Amino acid sequence: QPLYGELSKTYIIHGEEQQAIQRLGYHIHQLLPIPVRSEWYPYLWQRGSIDSLVTRCDSRGGISLYAINLDQQAWTLIIQQGLRNNILHLQ
Repeated sequence: QPLYGELSKTYIIHGEEQQAIQRLGYHIHQLLPIPVRSEWYPYLWQRGSIDSLVTRCDSRGGISLYAINLDQQAWTLIIQQGLRNNILHLQ
């Protein structure tokens, strides 16, 4: 069980990328004290990957494994930048 109240890490195992994106959104929603819209999930996946908050782990057998850094400050900053740059929208 992830520890959302402190800096920690969790893992996502999936067969399809869309499943992983939805799972990431769930974790970010649990992590942050603000509403996280489902339309933001693909952006969060992309930016999280760029910022090394989402990293692919070595795995075998056709299963993809990703490590997710549960850094509240970093994820909040990504959302703030997305809103400021009109990539994310509140409505």
